[in-house]
Amino acid sequence: IKEPTPTLRCITFLVDCSGSMSNIMTEAIRVLQYFVQSLPEGVLFNVLKFGSHYEKLFSKPMLLTSATLSQAHQYCRAMKANLGGTELYGPLHDVSRYLASD
Repeated sequence: IKEPTPTLRCITFLVDCSGSMSNIMTEAIRVLQYFVQSLPEGVLFNVLKFGSHYEKLFSKPMLLTSATLSQAHQYCRAMKANLGGTELYGPLHDVSRYLASD
């Protein structure tokens, strides 16, 4: 009997950094950092922030390590509600292209 090959899980956090988030951005960052800190070992992850455009922490999902976790926390702490409007299509399309290529 052949053992199943374990698969890597990939988790992508999408964070609304549009201007309308200005009153609750501090709370959103706190919750995001909690979730990032709670990721299990062996997971691939990325953080995308969006507004009128979007930006990624990493160009592609990365394996959770102490270094990538530290980068994620720095990225989260620097987030502001300053990316204009709320355009979600771009980041969702980006994530779906990555998932389709696996």
